[in-house]
Amino acid sequence: MIIACDLDRTLIPNGFEDNNSSLERFYEFVKDFDHTLVYATGRNLEMVRSAYEEFGLKVPDYLLASVGTMVYKREGDKLSLDPNWIDYVYTKHPEWDREEISLKLDAIEELEYQEEEVQNEFKISFYVKTEEDKEEIEKAVHQMLEGREGIEIVYSVDPHKKIGLLDILPTTATKLGALEYIRVTLEKEKEDVIYAGDSGNDILPLTYGYKGILVKNAPDEVKEEVLNIAKAAQISELVYVASGQYDEDGNYASGVIEGIKHFKEAKD
Repeated sequence: MIIACDLDRTLIPNGFEDNNSSLERFYEFVKDFDHTLVYATGRNLEMVRSAYEEFGLKVPDYLLASVGTMVYKREGDKLSLDPNWIDYVYTKHPEWDREEISLKLDAIEELEYQEEEVQNEFKISFYVKTEEDKEEIEKAVHQMLEGREGIEIVYSVDPHKKIGLLDILPTTATKLGALEYIRVTLEKEKEDVIYAGDSGNDILPLTYGYKGILVKNAPDEVKEEVLNIAKAAQISELVYVASGQYDEDGNYASGVIEGIKHFKEAKD
């Protein structure tokens, strides 16, 4: 089994709800399963490392960092860049040209480049200055990139800064694309994957046909979009929204535990 989880506001209890101390229980709970633990996060490697001490986060078997644009695997107690990842992405997307795409998007005034440390070879990240104009801005981005294949436009929201986040990525270098890379590498079936998340950049893997878990503290608009996509794809039974069941409160890692218990019960 592959257990893949977003970090901020999913495993890491740093949302608006109180810390329910469920992260340590999560690690104890999954010991009962033969599993590969994967983190899929918007954080880069250094930001993940900072969470080890701050939140008690443990080293995973794989890290899909920077919204899936970089893949690291565990070697002892450390994470090292997967030596095949960069070539794999370029094999899938030989047309990817970060500089040219960036120049095109410079013309959209409502976009502001995020800090240099969160950018990388496969990740072009912006702040969306006016969240209210999200649809118009996304439309403008699509028009600027019209005719280009293999590009994923991922929108999410930083609830603390209350600002929109827009990532331009190769389709393969997303949370979903990177997780599929891991799944195929490990020779697992889709039914062997559990994915838990809470935000807009989790929507793709939550609705792909894995066993998807939305934690209770996920925004209502994300829950609604995920459920609508799952219904249209006729995979509603594969998406679980934690609500506080199975002796859990449903927030953060407690929601992940709740979701795993649900799918285990459904299987039994």
